[in-house]
Amino acid sequence: MSTVHRSLGFAFLERYLMIALQLLSFTLLARLLTPQQIGLYSVSMALVSMAQVVRDFGLANYLIQRQNLSSEDVGSALGLSLLLGGGLFLGINAAAPWIAHFYDDASLAQIVRIISINFLILPFNSISIALLRRDMHFDALMRINVSAATVGCFTTLGLAWVGVGSASLAWGEIGSSLTMATGVSLAGAWARLARPQLRRWRDILGFGGPVTVANVVTSASMDINDLAVGKMLNFGQVAIASRAQGLMNLFARDIMGTVRSVAYPAFSKVHREGGALEQRHVQSLAAVSAVAWPF
Repeated sequence: MSTVHRSLGFAFLERYLMIALQLLSFTLLARLLTPQQIGLYSVSMALVSMAQVVRDFGLANYLIQRQNLSSEDVGSALGLSLLLGGGLFLGINAAAPWIAHFYDDASLAQIVRIISINFLILPFNSISIALLRRDMHFDALMRINVSAATVGCFTTLGLAWVGVGSASLAWGEIGSSLTMATGVSLAGAWARLARPQLRRWRDILGFGGPVTVANVVTSASMDINDLAVGKMLNFGQVAIASRAQGLMNLFARDIMGTVRSVAYPAFSKVHREGGALEQRHVQSLAAVSAVAWPF
């Protein structure tokens, strides 16, 4: 359990350092950008987030839960991730004018296209991070994610300061992803990536298909507010509603999200080693309930 406790410690430290960065970013952006500009970005991210769930396709969890991970597993996950990422990049760029027309704002097309660049970077990042999570290297992940968030934050603030507007938030996302790519490479995760292939696509499809359907429904239920408000009211109202919803999601995102990031690799490790999985699950459930109910 000491490994799990240590991993949780690093995961929570990462989360609260990032919350501090977000607080700094939100406070300053409230002075640098208008609610209209922040709302434009929120709608763009809501649209891209649902595509992001499809791109993920449960690939990270597939790699984490494999009993015996082979180079074919890693290569097939990377190959499928590249195909999905490239296809979504092209699809979003093609749909950008229609999205802008639907929301009656031409600048939305530019923001969506900038954010879509992430689909060409994230396949390498997501597979590398999955390998680090599988091995419970949450200390390295903390350094990588906090560094990426810091670069993204100051990229956004710098561009907003010089008047780039909504696009500054989108370029901040790209800066964060590029920093993450550098971090996982320095951590040695890129060296473990295998040549892209598709030999295990049937295994991945069997695992990732149901997971993706469930995640798409969850993502749509969370993002529908921004999408509907942006269409029926205005982007300024989206920004206000999004901030309010962020407070309501505080526990699910910042506490349970952190717990889940460690729990899945930890349970998978116990299963691979033949440990008492049910006992660990009950202990974890009791600990989480003790925090959740007072919250």
